[in-house]
Amino acid sequence: MQLRRVVVKDSWIDPLRKYMEGMILSILNAHNIEGIPTLIHKKQVQAPYPSTITDVLVNNSTHFLRAFLSKHKTSPYYLRVLSQIITQPIGDLITKFSCLGELLVAFLDYVVGE
Repeated sequence: MQLRRVVVKDSWIDPLRKYMEGMILSILNAHNIEGIPTLIHKKQVQAPYPSTITDVLVNNSTHFLRAFLSKHKTSPYYLRVLSQIITQPIGDLITKFSCLGELLVAFLDYVVGE
């Protein structure tokens, strides 16, 4: 059995955005764009509803955190939903860089790109 390298990324996303990372990767993969990680799976992370002991699962979001804190002073907040994407990476692993200089150039590219 051959092992498959994957990248798992969890992030808090804005559910009201028209395009999110998983959807963008799906579109790029469907058009066979080179140099893009292959999307394997995307989902909104679910967890048990906080105020019950039932098996009801809901999308994990900042709404529930805010609900528990509502007894305290409230302030504006942004709704975010916990999302997870799994991709097949492209390029070399960090352990495959031939020298520190190569690693630093790759890291700089990453930082500037963000």
